[in-house]
Amino acid sequence: MDKRVAVEDSLQDYIEFLEKSGYEVDRIQSPADANMVQSFDYDAVVVSVLDNSSMQKSTFFQSSDRPSAPIVEARGKTPEEVFNILRTRH
Repeated sequence: MDKRVAVEDSLQDYIEFLEKSGYEVDRIQSPADANMVQSFDYDAVVVSVLDNSSMQKSTFFQSSDRPSAPIVEARGKTPEEVFNILRTRH
């Protein structure tokens, strides 16, 4: 089974790289999408910048007894670097 990640829609290069690397990618296209992400449904969440008001880290931490997925900030990282971060966390 593929690993499943949610990725901010503006990160097209990252989406393509992760899909080619075997990840199932769901796109986060708007703040409403971000609010709907249940982090325990994903192996990770990739956003461009964590301090972006629409993509606050707290948005992805739902009140649940399940652990939250790691949130990876893509800023300053190549798609390959993000992939390596994801790979080493699982």
